[in-house]
Amino acid sequence: MWKMLKQVIPNFWGMMSIPAGEFIFLKIISSYGTVAVAAFGSALRIESVALLPALGMNFSTLALVGQANGARDAARIREVIRATVKVGATIAGISTLALYFLPEYLLPYLSADNEVVKIAVEILKVFALIQIGYVGIFIAESSLQAMKLANITMFTSLLREVLLPLLLCSSAS
Repeated sequence: MWKMLKQVIPNFWGMMSIPAGEFIFLKIISSYGTVAVAAFGSALRIESVALLPALGMNFSTLALVGQANGARDAARIREVIRATVKVGATIAGISTLALYFLPEYLLPYLSADNEVVKIAVEILKVFALIQIGYVGIFIAESSLQAMKLANITMFTSLLREVLLPLLLCSSAS
């Protein structure tokens, strides 16, 4: 039971850091008005869809590295990580292109307000530039979790999703 909790508790806090980070960013963005909040929400919805293939890759990485780790096969772990980096780079490339070049066509389905769409387009162009970073983080964190090093992923998630945005928020005010 304790072995399972040592994996579950850090994963729980790592996953909880995502909505906590979004809440912090929404607090920052709300100071710019409701149009900015609506634009950010619309952009997040589209980015979430763009990240789904990378999340699927994340789950498969977790399973394959976990299996190789259980077999104590370090060469297989390296092989899986190399393969997922290649697949992940392809996924990130496609997501980057889609988020950069297609938002004008996608956002009107989420908002009829031209100002919301205009701001969300710019937000998605920024999101497009960080897709490779997300894929890298997903691969690293799923590999660490598979090797029973979930505490590391909890701390990195809390740092990038909560602590750094809080610092940004405090320096912006």
